Amino acid sequence: MSMNEVTLAATRDGLRLEGVRNFRDLGGMPAAGGLAVRRGVLFRSGHLGRVSAADRQKLDERGVRFIDLRQAWEAEIEDRVGPLGPGTASYGRPAEGGLEQDAPLWTAIRRGQAEQAAALVADAGAEEAMIRLYSADIAGDPAPYAGFLASLVRGSLPAVVHCSAGKDRTGWAVAVLLTALGTPEVAILEDYALSSLPANQYVLRTPAGHAVPIEGTTKDRLDPLLEARPAYLQAAWKSVERTWGSRNSYLEHGLGITPPVLAALRTRLLDGETAQCTNPFPYE
Repeated sequence: MSMNEVTLAATRDGLRLEGVRNFRDLGGMPAAGGLAVRRGVLFRSGHLGRVSAADRQKLDERGVRFIDLRQAWEAEIEDRVGPLGPGTASYGRPAEGGLEQDAPLWTAIRRGQAEQAAALVADAGAEEAMIRLYSADIAGDPAPYAGFLASLVRGSLPAVVHCSAGKDRTGWAVAVLLTALGTPEVAILEDYALSSLPANQYVLRTPAGHAVPIEGTTKDRLDPLLEARPAYLQAAWKSVERTWGSRNSYLEHGLGITPPVLAALRTRLLDGETAQCTNPFPYE
């Protein structure tokens, strides 16, 4: 089975939700030592503000815990349904966090103001805005991702990690976790790219909840914001290497993945893992 087939299988098996976009099980993703992420233990997702009653019942029956990487203002706009289960944990940045120069852009996206968002990126470019987001904002603040990883060690499972689109902050959270677990980079990028599928992409909505159609020039300008492009993750890793000197240093000193923490992550998340790994970061 190819890496692509393995990754696609991880999106099709197990729990499915009808009111949530970009939801998938990380089960089946390969890890170091010929192991794989256990199915039904960790999911990634877009926001859960539109879960159906059937979705909620499925989540409740499984005792799924929620790890929210959004800021409070995003949750308010996206009509958060309140705690969806026991132990909901929020690791979003403070309200004043984020890139000041791009704050109007992200607010327009969350409010469904497609034309306004397109106008804001007409000059600087949407892809450039995404590179800034990943380089300075996502890779530049390890605290939310350290919190996410600590929550996987200390909190109950199964769990779902999400932000708004389930693509950028969630994509980075999943990427650093899988990197530490020894997942090949090609498999990480393939899973990340699944967020670009039309069925998974973030839907702009009006405050009343109506989907906003995006066409023509507006679509061309906004596509880079809605897609998961390898260049974005690569920009984040380059920023990490400039700041921390290496990926290893970032994982251990920035995110707190010490050898005992990595051993705990492997024990909790991987099939067949019961012993500590002697190499702290087996992907190298």
